[in-house]
Formats: sequence, C-alpha cells, structure tokens
Amino acid sequence: MDLKLQALVGRNIRRSRLADCLTIEELAFRAQLHPNYLGDVERGRRNPSLTNLKKIADGLKKGVSRE
Repeated sequence: MDLKLQALVGRNIRRSRLADCLTIEELAFRAQLHPNYLGDVERGRRNPSLTNLKKIADGLKKGVSRE
C-alpha cells in the first residue's frame, strides 16, 4: 500500500472511531487487535492486512469499501 493510501485509510478509521465516540482501546477490543497496532494504523505507520481491515470495519460496524 503506498504511503498516501495508508495515511488515508488510517484517517478514515480514526474519523469513524471518533464519530462513534470510541476510544482506541474500545475499538481494539471489538476488533481483537492490540491498541498500539490500531494507533499505528490510524497514524498511517502500519500497513494493515485485509483480514485486519475487516476486523476494524466489523468493530466499527461498517462495511469495507472505497468510501
């Protein structure tokens, strides 16, 4: 994943998380991921796998899409 796309994905995850009034810890628990990993994804420092993107989307109760 190129860095711009990686950063965009992270920003969209953070925006959705904050819109749902969730902390990183709450979303990490829902997604069964470590909070530090999720924070790195939100900051665009990690390239999440499709499996982990699906876990995050499920934790946010959203579908996986381009939008």
